[in-house]
Amino acid sequence: MSEDQLIALAECSWEPADPESAVLTVNVAYRWQAGGLGRRALRDLVSRCLGMGLTTFSMDYAASNVTPTAMLHAIGAEAGVRYSLSSVTRAGLGHMTIRAAS
Repeated sequence: MSEDQLIALAECSWEPADPESAVLTVNVAYRWQAGGLGRRALRDLVSRCLGMGLTTFSMDYAASNVTPTAMLHAIGAEAGVRYSLSSVTRAGLGHMTIRAAS
């Protein structure tokens, strides 16, 4: 929050019976984009999820946003975690599945 305004939101949701159903969501207000806030939020979110034993996530993104893949590789390198990424893009939307290598 900045001056009582929400500038970023990061969440992970999943079905308790299916830990591989985890969905990551990170949104950053337009004025605050490209400053590293989304990357920090995603890094902290992935770290918390891994700490809870979640190792498979999915994430949707605008196909014009080329940063999610690079961010996840950088976050993995910082944390010493390798990821396997698979994605598909259709009609301007990308869908990515991320699996932490054991």
